[in-house]
Amino acid sequence: MRALEFMSVAVGIGLVLTQAGCIDSILTCQPDSSDPIQGRWTEQSSIACDDGALTTGQIQEIIFCQGRFSVTWEPFESFQDYWGTYNFNSNTNTLTMTVDGGNFIPDDTDLTGTVEFPENATIILRDIFLGTRDLDANTNGIATTICGHVLE
Repeated sequence: MRALEFMSVAVGIGLVLTQAGCIDSILTCQPDSSDPIQGRWTEQSSIACDDGALTTGQIQEIIFCQGRFSVTWEPFESFQDYWGTYNFNSNTNTLTMTVDGGNFIPDDTDLTGTVEFPENATIILRDIFLGTRDLDANTNGIATTICGHVLE
């Protein structure tokens, strides 16, 4: 399980960070062994649907904390692309995310799938697509070719 990382810069601007309801929770988020996806992650790779090939990850920050999540391609101060709630079922390793706000919400997401836990301090999101930040990529079928993410 990955230890939760705290952002020291966030302490000074806590009121601004409450806009997403997620980052503010990170400041008070306690490690929870029953929620193994909890923490701050970076996308290392995207997983191709057809052959499982890995491509370089684009998402710089994915945060899971106490039932809230956020996704950010290029973090800057308190900016987040989108955020919402998540439910992780540890019996089935099923993850369901629901977006409830954002500065940029991709229209090509698929936010329900499963989570795998390899032994190397990563998690793998399967049959989940967090969307594309590049608006041109949305129209080029990227969403139909990516079926997962490797997070570290």
